[in-house]
Amino acid sequence: MRTPLLAPTLRYVGVNRLHGENLILRGCLHAPFPHYFAELPACTSYLLRAITCHALFSPVSYPCSAHFFFANHLFPSCSPSVCRVPQPLPPKGSAHGNGLGRYFVADAVEAAAPAVANITVNIRFHAGRWTPTYATQSGSGFVISEDGLVVTNAHVIASSMGGDEPVMITLTDGRKFSGKVHSIDARTDVALLQADTQGAKLPVARIGQSSNLRPGEWVVALGSPQGLANTVTVGIVSTVARLGSELGLMHTRAEYIQTDAAINAGNSGGPLVNLDGEVVGINSMKLEYSDGIGFAIPIDSAFQVVQQLIKYKRVRRPYVGLSFRLVNVEGAEGERAGEKELGMLVLEVKAGSPAEKAGLQEGDVVIEIDGSRVKGLGDVTEKIGLEPEKTFTVKVMRHGQRYPLMMSVTSVADERKR
Repeated sequence: MRTPLLAPTLRYVGVNRLHGENLILRGCLHAPFPHYFAELPACTSYLLRAITCHALFSPVSYPCSAHFFFANHLFPSCSPSVCRVPQPLPPKGSAHGNGLGRYFVADAVEAAAPAVANITVNIRFHAGRWTPTYATQSGSGFVISEDGLVVTNAHVIASSMGGDEPVMITLTDGRKFSGKVHSIDARTDVALLQADTQGAKLPVARIGQSSNLRPGEWVVALGSPQGLANTVTVGIVSTVARLGSELGLMHTRAEYIQTDAAINAGNSGGPLVNLDGEVVGINSMKLEYSDGIGFAIPIDSAFQVVQQLIKYKRVRRPYVGLSFRLVNVEGAEGERAGEKELGMLVLEVKAGSPAEKAGLQEGDVVIEIDGSRVKGLGDVTEKIGLEPEKTFTVKVMRHGQRYPLMMSVTSVADERKR
């Protein structure tokens, strides 16, 4: 019997309650080695002893200045091939290691950090029947306009909705601004804040393209995990399009960037940036009880939401009126004849919907939208976008033949009025 797969437990990482919590740093030394530590000065810290112990017993050679210090001052007989003299630091941006400059992460941080914000929300609730209790929760965000528009996650500021408590926005340079909720879209977990800049111009984040990301590409997460402002973590893109359904989020068809850059409570809403310092994602959640498995909302889809929130203070979603799933189909044209290619199999077409009016039928396979190949759900949602009243060409395969169809989408609100 096969063991059934369990849906992973996700944890949104924006709500970091600071009230009444203490930060505890745990040591990493598991057991002492008194017969070696007898050689060390009595004032040597446990951390330095741990480094020394690791240097003595690790089979790997580390060209580290700490190891060099211990080797020459405590164990003069250490082999020069293991205890190498530290080299001078290379100039900023110079080639170092595997073709990357020593400061390749620092350069990305320097470009992106000025626009990163720490967001704190004071919330009031009743612990008992009459006694009000106050607490502070924090998250992160980034500035997208000089007049103070800040992007964050909806769950970061959800508890402030409908309340009188202001949102405090603190930039990397220490400047603080009072803010309020501009608009929110809970479905995509994206929200906008408006900072009261009193005429000051704020640094603005550069927006990149998440569609250009590749697995294995370096990315940097910035934010305020556990309330520790201006924190930087680095990792790679583990997967560029992790489906929400794979994470147990059955209510959404969204895709997420998976990364092993550390994302923890308080990181939510902060930017995930590439090595050019461009925002490619919004840090949102992590896999609970696991390390190195975090998720960010791709900026391509998130910024479509942001633009609608700026324009309408809500999202006007397009209505197509069909459901589909990804399948392999046989190629039927030119040199690609007989090859396997991806498409979206139409499972259902709603009566009176734009899809039905365009001529789509159950069993059709959507293979192109506006001349672009369809390789997954993300391609469909990206092409349709979030702007209703759009017309585009859909190429479908039906009974081995390809047919171009013209489809015009409407908004969900318009369909509900009918």
